[in-house]
Amino acid sequence: MKFEPETDVELQTRYGAAVEETIDAREIRAGKRAPPSGERKHVFDHFSGLRLIASRETDGMSTFTHYSASMHPENDFDSFHEFLGFIMDHIKNLRGAPLQGRVNIVTQRGIVHILYDEIQSQIDLNPPGNPLWN
Repeated sequence: MKFEPETDVELQTRYGAAVEETIDAREIRAGKRAPPSGERKHVFDHFSGLRLIASRETDGMSTFTHYSASMHPENDFDSFHEFLGFIMDHIKNLRGAPLQGRVNIVTQRGIVHILYDEIQSQIDLNPPGNPLWN
């Protein structure tokens, strides 16, 4: 999909629609449903060059918000920690609040996947003072 950056206000206005429907991730893996990355309502291109894809998904056991992040064009960060902080700042701005508590992070082929389970996060909190989530 073509990279088409929008203002923060435009992105924030669209965010609710992206996470409104719960998508069954098992259907994506089985090839029965196209991934959210192919639907504009899930794609959030920032003028900073960051592309976030946001969707609400279930794996049959839990429901979580799935964020995928990549840079267009690729950018040089001094460390993965710096890049992750950059991503988390953009997610915080997009959703209007930081991700609190448990966040699972996976990298695959240069794309960072962040899985956020709001229910579990209320139970299993990260230590206070973690700079990525404060």
